[in-house]
Amino acid sequence: MVPDLKDVKKRYHLNKSYIMDPLLFGETRLFQIGRLHCADGMEVPVHTHLNWFELTIVNDGVGTVLTNGTAVPVERGDIYLSFPGDFHGITSDAADPLKYDFFAFNTDSLLLAAELEELTRQAMPAANRVFRDERVRYLVADAIAEVNSGGEFSERILTAAFEQILLYTLRDFRTMPEPRHAANIGKQEELCYRMMHYIDTHIYTMQSLSELADAMCYNYSYLSDLFCKVTEDTLLHYYRTRRLEAAKLLLCEGRLSVGEIAELLRYASVYTFSRAFKDTYGRSPAQYRRENMAKDAKKPQA
Repeated sequence: MVPDLKDVKKRYHLNKSYIMDPLLFGETRLFQIGRLHCADGMEVPVHTHLNWFELTIVNDGVGTVLTNGTAVPVERGDIYLSFPGDFHGITSDAADPLKYDFFAFNTDSLLLAAELEELTRQAMPAANRVFRDERVRYLVADAIAEVNSGGEFSERILTAAFEQILLYTLRDFRTMPEPRHAANIGKQEELCYRMMHYIDTHIYTMQSLSELADAMCYNYSYLSDLFCKVTEDTLLHYYRTRRLEAAKLLLCEGRLSVGEIAELLRYASVYTFSRAFKDTYGRSPAQYRRENMAKDAKKPQA
């Protein structure tokens, strides 16, 4: 998702956003689609993805995609796949600015949803999310034009295009070679990374941490003890931290109320959320949002 960029210097920005009420084309849900031509050295601020996947298709230039703190260089022809729950940002090169298309989506197809879930379960590091496929690039570009102008049979054209994009993407990742792990990374460290990755990509849907047992195929007590031993942190603390980090980004974006954020992140109540937020950051969610808005208001206009 590309956040609100009204105060960011840019060359061209076409954004069709349906975040609050995604459109359904066949079995594909469209959350956002568009095109961005960055200004020199432009930064798209880190923002959070909710229950959608996203393709970032680099048409020209070079830059960096930031996912959950990991920076991945991208260039013309690269396509980057983002997962639900990702903390996502983009930085464009100053000398060769990025021009890219974006497509945020999910699916109601049980079969394809299972395939996408399997991708997230593979605990793919950010650097392994890049692929290339000219068919995907052309299909997304055509879909942007169709969404923008419409016309006869538009819904059927988009339904077919979105399904093809998803199918090509899934097939591309299926045929990728298995990523090589560093020689000094043991099985225990890899399992802990998989746990962190699962929490990161299910931050808006997890009912409880016990889900990790089914996802990892291990007893939860074993996973909890192992995580604490290897990382010197607890699963509960990691989960609570990531949840509050997501809350901060959502508060800065300003689309959802404090109550809606509390519900989205599965807090028992607004009071429980506000207390946890204040205990961690020293201010209430509402106060944090006001302070962030005040900082934005003081920034020089582009």
